[in-house]
Amino acid sequence: MSLIALTVAIVVAIGLFAGRALVLFRIIRAGKPTARFDDVRARARAEAIVVVGQSKLLQRLGPGLMHALIFWGFIVLFPTILIAMIGAVDAHATLPWLGSQGWYALMVDVFAVLVFCGVLAGIYIRKVLRPARFVGSHLAEADLILAWIAGIVISLVAWHASQIALGYNDYPREWAPVSNLVSGALAGSWVAVLERAAVWT
Repeated sequence: MSLIALTVAIVVAIGLFAGRALVLFRIIRAGKPTARFDDVRARARAEAIVVVGQSKLLQRLGPGLMHALIFWGFIVLFPTILIAMIGAVDAHATLPWLGSQGWYALMVDVFAVLVFCGVLAGIYIRKVLRPARFVGSHLAEADLILAWIAGIVISLVAWHASQIALGYNDYPREWAPVSNLVSGALAGSWVAVLERAAVWT
């Protein structure tokens, strides 16, 4: 049953992604033709500095750091999607090798906290500081995105904590200090329900 539900979710996600990608592709095609593959080395360097390094956003240290924490966090946390997909089908299974590595469990905990801090910083900037440059922008959509991001990392920690409480973790619990701390507050038959709910959210 879990495998069927996961398959349906993946098909729906691929369909939504493909539809959005097609819209963006058509918008790009409507633009003026230009050489997009000249000087590949310079383009790769620019991608590394501007996109991965978040150099332009970091020109405004506060907001830039907030965005960078979230961006870098999701790069590190990306494999947890695959781990969760495996865990959704079989609570006792994980991604080969990586899912049992203590150092990665530590990185997941650290970056989950950093991403959550980035979300809190984003809320503070938007709701308390209210910079003039945000006037007229889509604040409601941004608030929703921040809420979703917070929900993702909270459910991730809740899943790992419930795994530890149930003894499902393949990595040493000491390597996941945040999840391990939260697991200490989890007890009772409802923890298994929390584990299933968290892995699907």
